[in-house]
Amino acid sequence: MKRNKPSGTTQSGLAMVHANAAAIDIGATLHMAAVDADRSAEGSASNRQLLDDVRRIHARHHGRYGSTRVHATMRAEGRSASRGRVERLIRRYGIRALAGRRFRPCTTDSRHDLPIAQNLLKQQFSAALPNKATPSMSRTGEAGLRLRQAKLGGEAGGGCYYDNAPMESFFHTLKVELVHQRRWATRDEARRDLFAYIEGYYNRQRIHSALGYITPEKAERNAS
Repeated sequence: MKRNKPSGTTQSGLAMVHANAAAIDIGATLHMAAVDADRSAEGSASNRQLLDDVRRIHARHHGRYGSTRVHATMRAEGRSASRGRVERLIRRYGIRALAGRRFRPCTTDSRHDLPIAQNLLKQQFSAALPNKATPSMSRTGEAGLRLRQAKLGGEAGGGCYYDNAPMESFFHTLKVELVHQRRWATRDEARRDLFAYIEGYYNRQRIHSALGYITPEKAERNAS
């Protein structure tokens, strides 16, 4: 049985259908390309603004903040960027926080007959109120540099080395963020910078992970 060939009219109609379908496909492709371009432009503008904020916070804290503190500061300022996005930008543009120097660890020499101090804090470094876990306050030099915690001494000195752990952490931060970044010509210059760092920056501007990423000054106000 022979099949009838499509008439000219039918062929013309099929051609129009195919043409319309192709036009729809092209239109949809162009539309999606335009949407993607808009999203890319919006993302680029957003990333540029975010990068500006990252650099601003990093510079304001003299390179002492890494991605965690930068992100916490942004959240405190009302920015909603995710921590992962901040980390990616920091890695991509080579923004680095100050890092400590490598050192060879040394253990305490306990081979002596000197008295060993009691473990007063028993590694309970949290306190219900500020300045309540430290037996004393320390003042350094003529400028009277007041620390929030006290250096309690070593195993063979005036305190237990376990109690001293929080202060060792503080002094590590002090060295990384200030001492290893400066060269002082006189002791007066050193005292001035140390006082400015501790009282002006460490206690009032630097956020601390142990305090929930707020400053010691704010933590003290919250506890009062």
